[in-house]
Amino acid sequence: MPVDTFRAWQAELNELDILRDYKVKMDSLIGEWENKILSLEVALEQERRASEEEISRWVVAHDRADRRAKMPGIGLGVGYGSSGEFVGMVGIVWKPFW
Repeated sequence: MPVDTFRAWQAELNELDILRDYKVKMDSLIGEWENKILSLEVALEQERRASEEEISRWVVAHDRADRRAKMPGIGLGVGYGSSGEFVGMVGIVWKPFW
């Protein structure tokens, strides 16, 4: 076997080893990224559920407040007038049911 052929094969084998090492490194990076993606998807799903629960709580609270607003009762209003004087008002509150 000629020396040049042996050296060429040796160089190809070295290059092949380098490529195999690179492939192993890339496979491990891909595995890490897939794990990170899965953990982020889990966190996103938890946030989505929490926000949906918060929205449903606000909807229920709004519905309750809307039902209460349609009921008769006594109203109290306070504030400041245009001249800076303190103004208060008490009255009967009635909102039709429609």
